[in-house]
Amino acid sequence: MIYQTSPKSKREWHAVIGIDNQSFRTLVSFCEETYYLSKKRTFEESLISNPRGKIAKIKSIEDLIFFTLGILKSGITFDFAAYLLQFDQSRAYRQFINGLNLINDSLEINGYVPIRNFNSINEFEIQFNKKDPLIFDATEQKIQRSQEVDFQKETYSGKKKGNTVKSMIISTLDKYIHYISECYVGKTHDFSLLKSEFDPTLNWFEDYQIRVDLGYQGFEKEYPKAILFIPKKKPKGGELTQEQILLNKELATQRIKVEHSIAGIKRYDILSTTCRIHDFDIYNKMLGTCAGLWNFYITS
Repeated sequence: MIYQTSPKSKREWHAVIGIDNQSFRTLVSFCEETYYLSKKRTFEESLISNPRGKIAKIKSIEDLIFFTLGILKSGITFDFAAYLLQFDQSRAYRQFINGLNLINDSLEINGYVPIRNFNSINEFEIQFNKKDPLIFDATEQKIQRSQEVDFQKETYSGKKKGNTVKSMIISTLDKYIHYISECYVGKTHDFSLLKSEFDPTLNWFEDYQIRVDLGYQGFEKEYPKAILFIPKKKPKGGELTQEQILLNKELATQRIKVEHSIAGIKRYDILSTTCRIHDFDIYNKMLGTCAGLWNFYITS
């Protein structure tokens, strides 16, 4: 391993890389297979052929995956990561990107990475069973404030009182994340994000059981063929009936599952603290990878 000692307990494994020892070993085996399929040689063979391979700090797929998961879990800067391994910042960044791509590809090959977009209703229907309730929600993360005034305005979220990006998630009651959108600027309303991803002029969600929160007011009008479950809003100047209160509580116990899914992604601090990565292609790759890691974790 790249560090002198590996975690000793399940708690330590979760604290350091977000998964336990057994899951880590399985993930490493996935990545070794993926690496060999793409390069037609092992990681170790690649090092041997590299003139600088003998002085490499990361000497195996196991080291690379541990290093990458450690950055995802802790959210540390690449400067700090480089200090820990005693190499330069640019190399720490390159190794992280290499590891991120390898983990993402491996999880995708094995069916854990959520779908990022649907090109047709038929694709949607292949992915989801109409008997399973679908829970929609958005996840939002603060980002470093940009020096560009226009971009500051686009990313400013009144809800979070800061500059953010957000994505939409669809999960099921088993907390599995089936879909996560690419990120949008923070000023985008949750329902506007949904309509951007799923054109209301098409017949999306017909006969699907959809559960959303009050941020999706207007869903029934835009997607009338869906079987919608949304909390009752307290009338202005009035009160909810006892029956409506009980119904809202019942819906909340189901919608909380998507909150658990979002929390599962944000076990990786790189997606819960203020994000310092300005490349949105990389951010979207991290988002999909962490969602895939969550799906892998709850099913392995």
